[in-house]
Amino acid sequence: MPGADRPLPQPNCGAAGRSSENPAIEQTVLDEVLRDWERWSGELLESGLSYPVLSFFRSQHSNQSWLGALMTMLDVTSLVIVGIEGIHPGQARLTFAMARHAAVDLAQVVNARYDPQAPERLTDADFDVLRDTLAEAGLKCEAPQKHG
Repeated sequence: MPGADRPLPQPNCGAAGRSSENPAIEQTVLDEVLRDWERWSGELLESGLSYPVLSFFRSQHSNQSWLGALMTMLDVTSLVIVGIEGIHPGQARLTFAMARHAAVDLAQVVNARYDPQAPERLTDADFDVLRDTLAEAGLKCEAPQKHG
């Protein structure tokens, strides 16, 4: 798949570029990685629409799935958009939009259907574990906003 052989930038361990609000994250590095994933999603979409048979490609390695990578990017960008203290969600919104566009269009290529009976991907208990794990790494989820 496009960009699969291109290494992603590695986080810089120095303090330059780190958010003053969240010292655990370097905003510039995060934005660079998300821009790479935005481009990759666009390339994936382009190749999937041009060559639909690629949608059925399955790597021989269990940890190299284009679909798994795409879903991971949707999950990560969703989490950043919803709110991690000190992380600005601008680039995450752009990356999410491109990855969502790729997922929707490629699902149409293979006639995938939404299953309303499918189990929830992230239960409340799983979210609590995720929030606690992020907190242990120095990342705090923003408090949910009240509507109404």
